[in-house]
Amino acid sequence: MTYTNDNESFILEIESIPAAAATFPLAKAMLDATRRIESALVQKLNCMYFVARQISLPTVDWMLKTEDKA
Repeated sequence: MTYTNDNESFILEIESIPAAAATFPLAKAMLDATRRIESALVQKLNCMYFVARQISLPTVDWMLKTEDKA
């Protein structure tokens, strides 16, 4: 089994088929790792969304106040 990382994606290449007894634990381990990666990505996206929202809200409020004064 090899692991390649080109900083944008990852490739997991299985060079030989494992024994049947090892297939299900391997598939479960891969699924668990994928779920952890997905969870981390969702958390990062949520954090980025709320940070961007906190930054943009004062700007919108300032623009609305400026329009009211004009």
